[in-house]
Amino acid sequence: MSLFEVTTYGEKIAGQSGLESLVDQLGVSNLDSPLISHLANMYVTPHEEPERVEADAIKNGLSKLRTEEEKILFERGLNINPTKSTWRRIGELAPGTLFPQNLIKNFMPATEEDRFILSGIVGLELIDFSQSCHLLNRIRYQEYGFDNFIESCAFVGAYVINLLSETPLSERPFFSFNENGLTHKISIGGTSIGDFLMTEDRTINSQIISPINRKTEFSPINTIDLMTEQSVEPAIVESMLVHELLRGGKKSLTMLVNEFTDICRPYIGFKDKVRFLFDKSPEYIRDEIDNHTRSIQILLKDKKLKDEQALYSYTNPAQFKPEFSIISLEHGIRFQNEIFSGQEQNPTIDIDRKYFGELFRTVLLQTQDGLGRSTPNQIIEYITAVNNLLENY
Repeated sequence: MSLFEVTTYGEKIAGQSGLESLVDQLGVSNLDSPLISHLANMYVTPHEEPERVEADAIKNGLSKLRTEEEKILFERGLNINPTKSTWRRIGELAPGTLFPQNLIKNFMPATEEDRFILSGIVGLELIDFSQSCHLLNRIRYQEYGFDNFIESCAFVGAYVINLLSETPLSERPFFSFNENGLTHKISIGGTSIGDFLMTEDRTINSQIISPINRKTEFSPINTIDLMTEQSVEPAIVESMLVHELLRGGKKSLTMLVNEFTDICRPYIGFKDKVRFLFDKSPEYIRDEIDNHTRSIQILLKDKKLKDEQALYSYTNPAQFKPEFSIISLEHGIRFQNEIFSGQEQNPTIDIDRKYFGELFRTVLLQTQDGLGRSTPNQIIEYITAVNNLLENY
């Protein structure tokens, strides 16, 4: 399912128009819309076949159209082809063309679900709430800057589906940064049983043009999930430190360790509240810390690692193949799942060295929140061990 990021102005519109309150109403009432429940994954098994639900919603949406312009825009949205249509950065609008490929840079493919947002169908499903949400009122929607009613309905649909689809995982610790016109949000947390989960959400941080050649106040979120059956927080910290030592030498590593030490200070003496610790005894944790300092010790002795690009790798015992790895790049590190069903290529998340401090802080927050199988004290003890190594070499 495609989720959507709403612009700052879009959030303002939602508050002023009653849309924000509408979502609160939908969240506490029985929503009489199989389509919205289906798109927002509000139940596991649909009461009806998805194809039937979608066909009924299209028929229902058509019955609510009043003008020829509404019908044209409705059809444009429905005719989106996920194999050809893309969301784009803002560029020169080309009146009369549906997909001006030569004018606007591609960002990501459209999806089947986009048809129900951009055609206005989801918004039209909620038209009975037009008194409480002015964006669904044909007399008032223009007060909020929309050129036509279908555009207003598309915004309503994107906003509603996004909020109704939210899960507790959205509350995981995260940091974000802007690069090349995109906002990257990196979240770290555990799965329901404490396995490692890392997510990157990429969104365009400027106004964009949709596949139906309309400016919008929302854009798709391109989500990348990486996961493994292990708790790899100490390995992430080790990978950052080893990368820094490989690229910048002892002086650079010392500076990074000092930065991490400063970040650790508020967490010293914190009482561990890890829900998924299992049987990690103090002796086991001590051995784990020693293992994670070994690569740094080898490099400080002016020796080389067998493979300086491969910083960490976990092999699933049942598959005898690497499942999750961290590798060293020129300007940072890359996380990747080596085996990922349903994907044409291995999903990856790259973190530039300048964000190592933010990544470390997020890992520490994740351990503090008890979302994995490592503790804040375990991370702090590891940084202390590396600092002691540096003092002895």
